[in-house]
Amino acid sequence: MSRSKSFSHEEDIIICEAYLDISQDPIAGKNQTKDKLWERVSVLYHKRRNKSDDDPIRTPKSLKCRYHTISTAINKFRGCIRQVESRHQSGASELDIINNAKILFAQDPKEKRGFLYYHVWPILKDTEKFGDIPNSHQFEFSEGSQTGTQAFASPNTPSSVDLSVDDNEQTPVETPSESSCRPIGRKKEKMRKRLASDNSQVLASMLEDNRAILETLKRGEMKRDERFVQMDKDSAMRYQLMMIQAENNYHKLDLQRERQEKEFMEKDLNSINDPIEREYF
Repeated sequence: MSRSKSFSHEEDIIICEAYLDISQDPIAGKNQTKDKLWERVSVLYHKRRNKSDDDPIRTPKSLKCRYHTISTAINKFRGCIRQVESRHQSGASELDIINNAKILFAQDPKEKRGFLYYHVWPILKDTEKFGDIPNSHQFEFSEGSQTGTQAFASPNTPSSVDLSVDDNEQTPVETPSESSCRPIGRKKEKMRKRLASDNSQVLASMLEDNRAILETLKRGEMKRDERFVQMDKDSAMRYQLMMIQAENNYHKLDLQRERQEKEFMEKDLNSINDPIEREYF
């Protein structure tokens, strides 16, 4: 039996979004078995997926296993970020925190390839299951150790589905605490709006940077054109000066020639003693 084709990034995104839509539904998300939940996730997944003929068929069980793999890595990476944040490094930017979390994550002998799910991180990082991990959770590896001490899972952390339970058990799906200030649907909508706002701010910043670059280039072109115009003006002035100088030189030569001719015509032959010079005149 051939091995199933690996999940693509597009499939991972659809799985995560479908799972959130089904599990966080304020009405349908309550009191449903995990088998029923993943059947509904599967229906929504195949509805949203642009499937081609060579794409493999994904069963509810395969979708559940894939989501379990993703959520485990997301949970672990979120714990790394919390631990880095707890250090309170002065001047550390969000990018610095992420990069340090990458290094911490890759120290796990089981995660030698590093964190592989950046494509779904924006979708899951702020959800209730992953966003409320206490800072006390640690992710530490001692030198030479083969296994790390991990403490990401909190007994109080709400979980929609216990993926470790046998598939045939009809365990009701747990939902977030009823004492929460807002229904899950509203929290999800708020999270989506915040993500959209962040993306809009990033896009606006990029557009502003591009506009500034274009304006700088335009100013450079204008200055270059002004320099060319000034160069043309300077060249024209130099040409005019050269013409005036040439004309003055011509008049000087003409006056000199006339003066020489006049002197020649008015020459007194009696005053010339040299016979050769007299013969010339």
